[in-house]
Amino acid sequence: MSTYPTTREFLDELAQQIAHREGLPEPVSDYRLAQILQVSKQAVSKWRTGKTYLGEEIASKVAERLDLDPVFVVSCVHAERAQNVALRQLWRTS
Repeated sequence: MSTYPTTREFLDELAQQIAHREGLPEPVSDYRLAQILQVSKQAVSKWRTGKTYLGEEIASKVAERLDLDPVFVVSCVHAERAQNVALRQLWRTS
C-alpha cells in the first residue's frame, strides 16, 4: 500500500488478506467483501469506483481486519474525499 492508501487500496489489501487466510489463490470477490463487512455488494462497488467513500464505522472495521490504527484509516478516507489541497494535507497530518 502507498503512504496514504486510498479506499480502493484498503479494499484490495483486505481482499488479498482474506483470500490468504481462506487458502484461496486470488483475492476474494466484492460479494465476499460485502458479506464480511456486512454491507451490500453495491456499496463495495461504489467504494471501489470512488462514487462514495467508506464511512467511519466501516473504515474502523477495515482497519481492524487489516490490523491498522482506525484513526489512520479514517484520516486517509477523509483526505481522499477532501475537496482541496489544504484539507487533504490536514487529514494526512492527523
